Amino acid sequence: MFLRFLQVSNEHTLIELLSFFELDDFIAFDLETTGLDNINDRITEISACRFIKGKFVEEFTSLVNPEIPIPKNIISSYEPVTPINIIR
Repeated sequence: MFLRFLQVSNEHTLIELLSFFELDDFIAFDLETTGLDNINDRITEISACRFIKGKFVEEFTSLVNPEIPIPKNIISSYEPVTPINIIR
């Protein structure tokens, strides 16, 4: 994976920094939403990726029913996802 070689400074790679901060095993989360308004918008997808020593090892992704209409510009960015796919 590219993390091994990613240079974050002139002196250190990302792998070295993760180890220094004792982040040899971590999970990165990603949320997709219907917009940026924390009051009115809702989550439509959640993903998590687990890394051990900078190497991707597993992932989880799930669509979430936001229980509000999804704006058309959001739906088009999820092709081929449609509102019917996320009703659960």
